[in-house]
Amino acid sequence: MPKILWIKNKEPEVFAKAHKFLTGSSFIAAKLTGNYVVDRFLGLASFNPLYFNNGTPNPETCAPICRPDQLAQVKEANDIAGYVTGTAAEETGLAAGTPVIVGTDDSGAEAISTGVVAPGKMMIQFGSISAGTNTDGSLTKWYRDNLFLDALDSDCRRYHWQGA
Repeated sequence: MPKILWIKNKEPEVFAKAHKFLTGSSFIAAKLTGNYVVDRFLGLASFNPLYFNNGTPNPETCAPICRPDQLAQVKEANDIAGYVTGTAAEETGLAAGTPVIVGTDDSGAEAISTGVVAPGKMMIQFGSISAGTNTDGSLTKWYRDNLFLDALDSDCRRYHWQGA
């Protein structure tokens, strides 16, 4: 939402031409399917307070920022966004008619990729789009040096990791 307002205030000619305001995953889904969708997490978090909790645009809070019709439809991350169009098939080599899911942000995708798909599962994330990652290497080093001392070899310069 702040980015939309920034474009409105700083790039009014771009804002005037904007058909939809999308996330990265929304843009890819739109290019592949022609449908404008955003996953519930990103819609309700990143675009807060432009949507009601039920995922429909809130005209009152949209009024000073953008038109409600400039927002994508909120769906669940694993819902079908649509199907690869003929044009997208020609441009990408994907088969026309291939289903495309809505998708999600980096954090959600990272959680799924590490197996965090049920209560009781956990992962540690050092950064995301929502927070700065310019010191991520330092965070990883601190984590390693403070929590995995037993993996350090005798000369304290190399780590020996078990497994993948």
